[in-house]
Amino acid sequence: MRNSTIMQKVGECEVCGKKGPLTKKRCNYCYWNAIKLKSVEKQQEREIVKEGLSDVIADLDAVYSRYLRLKAADKAGVVSCYTCGGKLRYQDAHCSHFIGRAHLYLRWDSRNTVVACRDCNIGLQGNIKEYAKRLNLQSPGLVQILQEESHIIFKPSISELKEKISEYSIKLKQLQNEQRKKDSN
Repeated sequence: MRNSTIMQKVGECEVCGKKGPLTKKRCNYCYWNAIKLKSVEKQQEREIVKEGLSDVIADLDAVYSRYLRLKAADKAGVVSCYTCGGKLRYQDAHCSHFIGRAHLYLRWDSRNTVVACRDCNIGLQGNIKEYAKRLNLQSPGLVQILQEESHIIFKPSISELKEKISEYSIKLKQLQNEQRKKDSN
């Protein structure tokens, strides 16, 4: 270091024991290896968090979808597609979203989700035109409200999502118990 008034510390590296210039009590080699290791560890932590969040979201999707479909089922377990009116078993139905699932604020909102058949939900990509028409008949202005709310940014924590899983699991069990009572009568 030319013309520097800063004195380089010299001593023994606390990691490898090599003598020479030190940075934070480590030789140059050990110092930079520690920084690389921290970087790798942080990246792994981020991946674990992402993986954990996506797993919890998938679990919540499954519980919510089953709850929604069973709630719409009659005592024989048959539901009607919201957009085409077709009849099908609730196990074969889909949970259709007016505003796409990417919008987490509305993903599990009962105003935004209905039971639909595979053809309408996948084949017709939600049959959105008919979906919007029926939503407005059922609840005037709801389409505009959902479209405005789709701009709300919602980043749920894993614990918030687990609470929702618990909530919908309880509701699902209650529906299943009611269904069993209907079947036994």
